[in-house]
Amino acid sequence: MEYDIAADWRINWFCNFRCKYCFISTRYKQNPEYMGHNIEKIIEAFNRTGFVWLIHMSGGEPFFQPQFVELCKELTKKHYISIDTNLSPKKVVYDFADQIDPSRIVFVNCSLHIEERGRLNLVKEFIANYHYLKRYGFKATVNQVLYPPVLKRFDEVFEYLKENGIILRPLTFMGYYKFWRYPASYTEEERKRILKYFEICEEFRATRAIPIPDRKFIYGDLSFKGSLCKAGKKFVAIYYDGDIMRCQSESFKIGNIFEGELNLFEEPRPCNVEICVCPFYGLKYAEGDYKVVRRKWTIDGMKNMAKETISRIKGDVYECE
Repeated sequence: MEYDIAADWRINWFCNFRCKYCFISTRYKQNPEYMGHNIEKIIEAFNRTGFVWLIHMSGGEPFFQPQFVELCKELTKKHYISIDTNLSPKKVVYDFADQIDPSRIVFVNCSLHIEERGRLNLVKEFIANYHYLKRYGFKATVNQVLYPPVLKRFDEVFEYLKENGIILRPLTFMGYYKFWRYPASYTEEERKRILKYFEICEEFRATRAIPIPDRKFIYGDLSFKGSLCKAGKKFVAIYYDGDIMRCQSESFKIGNIFEGELNLFEEPRPCNVEICVCPFYGLKYAEGDYKVVRRKWTIDGMKNMAKETISRIKGDVYECE
């Protein structure tokens, strides 16, 4: 695959799930206004840059983007895409598998979100949707964020998925649970369990479509501060409104995809942030060494706990930040 630049693009905010560890506010996720932009506007925006893109679509839930299959069909004529999805709605998933060329899709990263899927009685549908993608040749993997309450029952969930032909990939939780900062707050016993499942996943060919770098930050957040990084040169983050940032961690605006503005760096530049909020990209694009920051408790954690309390008093669903 040859492309000029990669982008992590939050295509929409809308989502049918209300996961407690999600960083997107419920008022966006439940509002149809945030389902996505006009697809002609999106296609034109990427094509007029003159670059071949690797576009990683996240959200929200990308499959709720209106005319999502048509959007993918048009984008993959010139570009490549990868997707983070909870595999709903079912009809769109099936249409996607039927009509899109899997050779233009780097991977489909299917997020289980077992608590929400159980609440909505969508576990069996998820399994069927995943196998439908695999039948058509897509590089699809299944993951579950190891939010502390979910980690307690992960053994059971892993075995259930395995019985149904799926190897469940654990994802290290990055965020706050109560006022504790993760991943630094995992216990040693919890880490041993997680590492065991990393090893199991790496033994199965089906999970190799996506690397498993989580073991590098299972003990704490990663910091690349001071290291040269290709973010802003070979990789960018694109937000829902089209604003293009150097990366998810650094609020350095370098353009807007819908306004035809893109000011890429000519050379790699030093990372300027203390914590990399998306170490998957940090490990790929930063040069030199990194350090592990083992912060278990922070002022932000206390603020997060206060916001959770206020949200519950108001009867809203709380999301971590």
